[in-house]
Amino acid sequence: SKEHTVSRTTSANATSQNTSDTDSVAIPVVGGETSVEGVLASDADLRFEGRLQGELRCGGRLELGPKAHVQGVVRCGELQLSGTVDGDIVVSGTAQIGHGASLTGTLYALMVNFDEGGSYCGRIHMGQTALARAETEVKPPSPTDHADESASSLDHVEDRLRLRLAELEAAVTELK
Repeated sequence: SKEHTVSRTTSANATSQNTSDTDSVAIPVVGGETSVEGVLASDADLRFEGRLQGELRCGGRLELGPKAHVQGVVRCGELQLSGTVDGDIVVSGTAQIGHGASLTGTLYALMVNFDEGGSYCGRIHMGQTALARAETEVKPPSPTDHADESASSLDHVEDRLRLRLAELEAAVTELK
């Protein structure tokens, strides 16, 4: 398993993009065509749009765009989730689960905010004690974690079906 590092300067796998007209700091962007197996680490802010199987670590603000799909562990300072994560997320600050985002797993964060249309299936632990708990509970995925892809795919489908069933049951209850 290789470890890839994205620094504030751009590399072949990352481009820089200003987030606003008044923001003078460029954020490295890992594009939608990128697929990583292993560890992707950044000590600065990062916008990720690709696919990752393994671990994504970001020392600053991590933006997981609508096309992002992470299977494994995510660790960051701040999180803006618009894509899909199947696994555990540890955020030392605030996690923002955006419209269209999907989380299947356990989220540990100081604070969590949900936009309408964001979904999760799993557990959420908030506060300082949650972050301490994450230190002992969340382990980086091992290469054998992905050995039986078909079983994990079935688990993923089952979780998605449970989430959809809960949504439909809520809609039926609302109609009554």
